[in-house]
Amino acid sequence: KAQVKIKFVGAVGSESYAEKLKKLAVRLGVVDRIEWCGFVSKEALVDLYANARAVVYAPQDEDYGYVALEGQIAGKPLITTDDSGGVLEFIDSNNGWVSEFDSAVFAEALDAAWSDSKRCEHLGLSGRDRYMSLNLSWSRVAEKLILK
Repeated sequence: KAQVKIKFVGAVGSESYAEKLKKLAVRLGVVDRIEWCGFVSKEALVDLYANARAVVYAPQDEDYGYVALEGQIAGKPLITTDDSGGVLEFIDSNNGWVSEFDSAVFAEALDAAWSDSKRCEHLGLSGRDRYMSLNLSWSRVAEKLILK
């Protein structure tokens, strides 16, 4: 219902799938609200996170979700689905939206994020705090492996 604008960043599994998504956007009449960015530089990615209202993580055959963690580091809430794999260990109603795997329910989460910037800010900061509390880092992994 809201005039949500979304930027897709990174690679799509295949060109045929990308074309299918673009045709679907045209058919649904939302092509003017979508930007297909493809791969971007690290600097551009930082800028995209900094200026986002929220981060959408809708994986297909991916289970860890660096996008979710990057969004948390940037202080942005995540919008994902209840079948998103390991990312669900990091995201809950305190720092984002976990939607049923249903397009109408997912759209409600997008509408909620788009319509309430203050809530997004609160959820994003909560997500960043959650990420920091987990102390996720390669140096910590190495330390744990060496000590075992």
